Amino acid sequence: MVPGVPVKMKVQGELRSTEKSGSTRNGKADILCLQETKLEGDKEIVLWELGGGRLTHGVSSPAVGRARGIMILWNPIEVEEVVADKLIGRESVSISLGDEQRCSFWTDRWCGNLTLDHLFPDLFANTSALMATIADIFKVSHAGGTWVPTFRRNISVERATQLLQMFAILAPFRLTGNREDQWSWRWEKSGHFLVKSAYLMLVDGGLRHEAKAQIWDTRSPLKIKIFIWMVSHGRFPTCDKISRFLLNIPSSCCLCGVEEENLDHLLTVCSFSKVIWDEIGKCTQINIPFTGAKELLLGWSRKFPSKVDRVVWWIILHATIWAIWIERNNRIFRRESEPEEAVIQGIKSNVL
Repeated sequence: MVPGVPVKMKVQGELRSTEKSGSTRNGKADILCLQETKLEGDKEIVLWELGGGRLTHGVSSPAVGRARGIMILWNPIEVEEVVADKLIGRESVSISLGDEQRCSFWTDRWCGNLTLDHLFPDLFANTSALMATIADIFKVSHAGGTWVPTFRRNISVERATQLLQMFAILAPFRLTGNREDQWSWRWEKSGHFLVKSAYLMLVDGGLRHEAKAQIWDTRSPLKIKIFIWMVSHGRFPTCDKISRFLLNIPSSCCLCGVEEENLDHLLTVCSFSKVIWDEIGKCTQINIPFTGAKELLLGWSRKFPSKVDRVVWWIILHATIWAIWIERNNRIFRRESEPEEAVIQGIKSNVL
């Protein structure tokens, strides 16, 4: 099912307030708790929201029960509708108009990239039919048809201008046939909603990390991936950061003993690290950027004809950074040190 027009129903007796909630059974949301303060006697209400979605047109009268002041509605509302509309938004759902009986005129994205309630909020606030479908607004005539939105009160000059602008947007659209409106999930070729594609849309559609491929799309051990991720974000326990919390600790680099230790110096600028990177550069035929750790990660990308070469390429980068860090820790905590040649040999043995 898809978002559509509201379903009207009769409610009898008294009903006290509670929060709206939904539960699922066999893949479908079947319980809806409607929020109301108090209903006495026979009263007709409009049920139109479930977790950001709406009940659909043509649903048979659901069974209505009451427990502890909560009205429970059993209704075959699909979980796809709730998840797609509330968590991800209507931007992920495309609409193919048919008879316009199920598509909301104001709140569905059918005439552009934005809904009409977003484009014309003043008109939407003044309309007398918030949940009207397109078919409710479009009146068929011998001349073809007319858009007839209804409002609760007379519109001002400013709103009249907005109304003309809205009519200009609506001018190309007409009822197309007898078939129903069709809804499809934009992130799947089949048009069907999948949790996997929704997750990928949320992850890949958000803010991306520049060095994502250099970190997570590799075959390095997980602890080294996390370590490289910390490097890429600058969340690295070097002396310059530790000195903010602990006083009287040496701030000089333990590898060269000259400069103050920070992330960029330790991994790229330090004379000890440069010797290691020079040797790695000769083996890989790459010009190592000695400007910073982030530039090192982003500048390491290469194209390879085979997957094996690509896997080894990233392992070389991770193994080198990891070896420099381990050598630094050994010198601080174990009072042990290795020359550059021994560290390089350890990197080669780990990679090969």
